[in-house]
Amino acid sequence: MISYDISATETLEIENGDFKIIESDGQHIEAILQAGKGQFIGSPLLGVDIQQYINAPVSSRELKQVIYQEFKRDNYKINSIESSGAIDEIGINIDATKQK
Repeated sequence: MISYDISATETLEIENGDFKIIESDGQHIEAILQAGKGQFIGSPLLGVDIQQYINAPVSSRELKQVIYQEFKRDNYKINSIESSGAIDEIGINIDATKQK
């Protein structure tokens, strides 16, 4: 199921006199990774807060488990998670599909 939403960049984009609408799964994935608990009014328990894991004593396996749990909470099926980087810099690539 493909989701659509207003393009959420630093400035709202206008196209043909209205807000630009795009496939939004990428935006949703990024928002879930960055948000902490309580930042989504409709889902206050949702959010990974990825910043807290930089320089934290947590394994890649543990971080992936947290990501799986949070995306499941928002009805995403994770197809794959790839992580890279040192302990002070985390790179995450997620392939996920929103479920009905």
